[in-house]
Amino acid sequence: MSLILIAIPTYENITPETFKSVYDLDKGDNTVYFEFIKGYDCARARNNIIAKAIQMGVDYVFMVDSDVVLDRDTLVKLLESPYDVTIGCTPRKNTKDHEVELFKPAEGDFKERYTFDELDKQDLFFPVKGGGMGCVLIKMDLIKKLPYPWFRFVLYPNGTVLSEDLYFCHVTPQVGGTVGCRKDVRNGHLARYFQFE
Repeated sequence: MSLILIAIPTYENITPETFKSVYDLDKGDNTVYFEFIKGYDCARARNNIIAKAIQMGVDYVFMVDSDVVLDRDTLVKLLESPYDVTIGCTPRKNTKDHEVELFKPAEGDFKERYTFDELDKQDLFFPVKGGGMGCVLIKMDLIKKLPYPWFRFVLYPNGTVLSEDLYFCHVTPQVGGTVGCRKDVRNGHLARYFQFE
Protein backbone atom coordinates (compact mmCIF):
# COMPACT_ATOMS: atom_id res chain seq x y z
CA MET A 1 0.00 0.00 0.00
CA SER A 2 1.28 3.45 -0.93
CA LEU A 3 0.43 7.02 0.01
CA ILE A 4 -0.37 9.03 -3.12
CA LEU A 5 -1.12 12.69 -3.69
CA ILE A 6 -3.25 13.32 -6.77
CA ALA A 7 -2.82 16.95 -7.72
CA ILE A 8 -4.03 19.23 -10.48
CA PRO A 9 -2.07 22.37 -11.38
CA THR A 10 -4.52 24.89 -12.79
CA TYR A 11 -4.48 28.58 -13.62
CA GLU A 12 -8.25 28.84 -13.34
CA ASN A 13 -10.63 25.88 -13.21
CA ILE A 14 -10.73 22.12 -13.52
CA THR A 15 -12.96 20.83 -16.30
CA PRO A 16 -15.90 18.71 -15.03
CA GLU A 17 -14.74 15.80 -17.22
CA THR A 18 -11.28 15.87 -15.60
CA PHE A 19 -12.67 16.06 -12.07
CA LYS A 20 -15.06 13.16 -12.67
CA SER A 21 -12.32 11.00 -14.19
CA VAL A 22 -10.07 11.63 -11.15
CA TYR A 23 -12.96 10.96 -8.76
CA ASP A 24 -13.76 7.67 -10.53
CA LEU A 25 -10.16 6.37 -10.53
CA ASP A 26 -9.48 2.87 -9.22
CA LYS A 27 -7.15 3.59 -6.31
CA GLY A 28 -6.41 -0.03 -5.42
CA ASP A 29 -5.44 -0.57 -1.78
CA ASN A 30 -3.64 2.78 -1.65
CA THR A 31 -4.35 5.81 0.49
CA VAL A 32 -5.00 8.73 -1.84
CA TYR A 33 -5.23 12.46 -1.16
CA PHE A 34 -6.45 15.12 -3.59
CA GLU A 35 -5.19 18.70 -4.03
CA PHE A 36 -5.39 21.38 -6.66
CA ILE A 37 -3.09 24.37 -6.93
CA LYS A 38 -4.80 27.37 -8.52
CA GLY A 39 -3.69 30.72 -9.88
CA TYR A 40 0.00 30.17 -10.67
CA ASP A 41 2.03 29.51 -13.80
CA CYS A 42 2.69 25.80 -14.42
CA ALA A 43 6.22 25.75 -13.00
CA ARG A 44 5.23 27.39 -9.72
CA ALA A 45 2.08 25.28 -9.42
CA ARG A 46 4.06 22.06 -9.93
CA ASN A 47 6.71 23.17 -7.42
CA ASN A 48 3.95 23.90 -4.90
CA ILE A 49 2.50 20.44 -5.50
CA ILE A 50 5.87 18.79 -4.83
CA ALA A 51 6.34 20.88 -1.67
CA LYS A 52 2.90 19.76 -0.48
CA ALA A 53 3.76 16.12 -1.26
CA ILE A 54 6.97 16.40 0.78
CA GLN A 55 5.06 17.95 3.68
CA MET A 56 2.50 15.12 3.56
CA GLY A 57 5.17 12.39 3.37
CA VAL A 58 3.60 10.58 0.42
CA ASP A 59 5.31 7.92 -1.70
CA TYR A 60 4.07 9.22 -5.06
CA VAL A 61 2.63 12.34 -6.60
CA PHE A 62 0.24 11.88 -9.51
CA MET A 63 -0.20 15.10 -11.52
CA VAL A 64 -3.11 15.49 -13.90
CA ASP A 65 -3.68 18.59 -16.04
CA SER A 66 -7.03 20.31 -15.67
CA ASP A 67 -8.09 19.38 -19.23
CA VAL A 68 -7.02 15.71 -19.31
CA VAL A 69 -9.53 12.85 -18.99
CA LEU A 70 -8.32 9.55 -17.48
CA ASP A 71 -9.46 5.96 -17.80
CA ARG A 72 -10.53 4.35 -14.52
CA ASP A 73 -7.46 2.05 -14.37
CA THR A 74 -4.85 4.76 -15.11
CA LEU A 75 -3.40 5.04 -11.61
CA VAL A 76 -3.12 1.31 -10.90
CA LYS A 77 -1.42 0.78 -14.26
CA LEU A 78 1.11 3.57 -13.64
CA LEU A 79 1.94 2.18 -10.19
CA GLU A 80 3.31 -0.97 -11.88
CA SER A 81 5.99 1.07 -13.65
CA PRO A 82 9.71 0.44 -13.08
CA TYR A 83 10.49 4.12 -13.83
CA ASP A 84 10.90 7.02 -11.40
CA VAL A 85 8.80 9.22 -13.69
CA THR A 86 6.07 7.55 -15.73
CA ILE A 87 4.19 9.64 -18.26
CA GLY A 88 0.81 8.65 -19.68
CA CYS A 89 0.12 8.93 -23.42
CA THR A 90 -1.69 12.22 -23.98
CA PRO A 91 -2.57 13.49 -27.46
CA ARG A 92 -1.13 16.87 -28.40
CA LYS A 93 -3.75 19.57 -28.03
CA ASN A 94 -5.09 21.43 -31.07
CA THR A 95 -3.28 19.30 -33.60
CA LYS A 96 -4.27 17.08 -36.49
CA ASP A 97 -0.90 15.36 -36.87
CA HIS A 98 -1.67 12.52 -34.44
CA GLU A 99 1.40 13.04 -32.27
CA VAL A 100 1.62 12.20 -28.59
CA GLU A 101 3.16 14.45 -25.92
CA LEU A 102 6.14 12.06 -25.65
CA PHE A 103 9.66 12.57 -26.99
CA LYS A 104 11.90 9.81 -28.29
CA PRO A 105 15.19 9.10 -26.47
CA ALA A 106 17.95 11.06 -28.21
CA GLU A 107 20.94 13.21 -27.49
CA GLY A 108 20.37 16.95 -27.42
CA ASP A 109 17.05 18.76 -27.55
CA PHE A 110 13.51 17.45 -27.25
CA LYS A 111 12.69 17.21 -30.95
CA GLU A 112 11.04 14.04 -32.18
CA ARG A 113 7.64 13.05 -30.79
CA TYR A 114 6.05 9.64 -30.97
CA THR A 115 2.99 9.17 -33.16
CA PHE A 116 0.05 7.04 -32.09
CA ASP A 117 1.01 4.30 -34.55
CA GLU A 118 4.53 4.13 -33.10
CA LEU A 119 3.19 3.52 -29.58
CA ASP A 120 1.83 0.13 -30.57
CA LYS A 121 5.32 -1.01 -31.61
CA GLN A 122 6.82 -0.32 -28.17
CA ASP A 123 7.08 -2.61 -25.15
CA LEU A 124 4.39 -2.15 -22.50
CA PHE A 125 6.84 0.05 -20.55
CA PHE A 126 9.44 1.92 -22.59
CA PRO A 127 11.93 4.74 -21.94
CA VAL A 128 11.28 8.26 -23.23
CA LYS A 129 13.37 11.41 -23.20
CA GLY A 130 10.44 13.24 -21.67
CA GLY A 131 7.00 14.58 -22.38
CA GLY A 132 4.13 16.77 -21.42
CA MET A 133 3.00 16.03 -17.89
CA GLY A 134 -0.74 16.06 -18.42
CA CYS A 135 -0.71 12.64 -16.73
CA VAL A 136 2.43 11.71 -14.79
CA LEU A 137 3.31 9.58 -11.76
CA ILE A 138 6.48 10.60 -9.90
CA LYS A 139 8.20 8.59 -7.18
CA MET A 140 8.99 10.89 -4.27
CA ASP A 141 12.33 9.12 -3.68
CA LEU A 142 13.49 10.83 -6.88
CA ILE A 143 12.58 14.29 -5.55
CA LYS A 144 15.03 13.86 -2.65
CA LYS A 145 17.87 13.74 -5.20
CA LEU A 146 16.82 16.78 -7.24
CA PRO A 147 17.67 20.41 -6.40
CA TYR A 148 14.95 23.02 -6.00
CA PRO A 149 13.26 24.33 -8.09
CA TRP A 150 12.16 20.97 -9.40
CA PHE A 151 10.25 22.62 -12.25
CA ARG A 152 11.25 25.77 -14.10
CA PHE A 153 11.07 27.39 -17.51
CA VAL A 154 14.39 27.87 -19.29
CA LEU A 155 14.75 30.66 -21.86
CA TYR A 156 17.67 30.18 -24.24
CA PRO A 157 19.60 33.02 -25.96
CA ASN A 158 18.07 32.09 -29.33
CA GLY A 159 14.60 32.72 -27.93
CA THR A 160 13.50 29.10 -27.56
CA VAL A 161 11.96 27.91 -24.31
CA LEU A 162 12.27 24.63 -22.42
CA SER A 163 8.94 24.06 -20.68
CA GLU A 164 8.79 23.20 -17.00
CA ASP A 165 7.84 19.56 -17.60
CA LEU A 166 10.63 18.97 -20.11
CA TYR A 167 13.09 20.66 -17.75
CA PHE A 168 12.10 18.14 -15.06
CA CYS A 169 12.62 15.28 -17.51
CA HIS A 170 16.00 16.78 -18.53
CA VAL A 171 17.40 16.92 -14.98
CA THR A 172 16.01 13.56 -13.81
CA PRO A 173 18.70 11.41 -15.54
CA GLN A 174 21.40 13.72 -14.15
CA VAL A 175 20.69 12.32 -10.67
CA GLY A 176 20.29 8.73 -11.87
CA GLY A 177 16.52 8.89 -12.30
CA THR A 178 14.58 7.22 -15.10
CA VAL A 179 11.78 8.53 -17.32
CA GLY A 180 9.40 6.24 -19.18
CA CYS A 181 5.90 5.55 -20.39
CA ARG A 182 3.27 2.83 -20.19
CA LYS A 183 1.83 2.57 -23.68
CA ASP A 184 -1.67 1.45 -22.68
CA VAL A 185 -2.25 4.47 -20.43
CA ARG A 186 -4.00 6.69 -22.97
CA ASN A 187 -5.83 9.83 -21.97
CA GLY A 188 -8.30 12.19 -23.54
CA HIS A 189 -7.20 15.81 -24.00
CA LEU A 190 -9.96 18.39 -24.18
CA ALA A 191 -9.86 21.31 -26.66
CA ARG A 192 -8.22 19.08 -29.23
CA TYR A 193 -8.95 17.75 -32.68
CA PHE A 194 -8.09 14.18 -31.77
CA GLN A 195 -8.07 11.98 -28.70
CA PHE A 196 -7.76 8.29 -27.94
CA GLU A 197 -11.13 6.59 -28.26
